[in-house]
Amino acid sequence: MTLKVTSTQISYFERDAYWNCRYEGTIKDQNSLIYHKYYLPTTKSTVLISDSKIMKVGNSFYYIIILNGQYHYAL
Repeated sequence: MTLKVTSTQISYFERDAYWNCRYEGTIKDQNSLIYHKYYLPTTKSTVLISDSKIMKVGNSFYYIIILNGQYHYAL
């Protein structure tokens, strides 16, 4: 799947779908990791995307995307 994130839209290219969103700035978690916060008004969901690749799986580092409490990893 390919995601494209802008300040007003998150596009999901595998299904040619997109979600309009509102960028709400950055936040820090309890470990001082920085996330970009987006709000999706149509589903009333919050999406958090890590500012850097912070999750190591095997020999690769990934960005973390948190959607409705579920963690997803992205290159």
